[in-house]
Amino acid sequence: AKSLDDLRTIPWVFSWAQARINLAAWYGLGTACEKFGDLETLRRAY
Repeated sequence: AKSLDDLRTIPWVFSWAQARINLAAWYGLGTACEKFGDLETLRRAY
């Protein structure tokens, strides 16, 4: 890659996993909870 704009996300996510930073997982969880929508059911399941 010649610049940061040319990089894909795969190396970034891999490096975060190596550093045990699960940032990508948290973003995915928030999106899933928003799409699900029934917050009370999620609270009971948790």
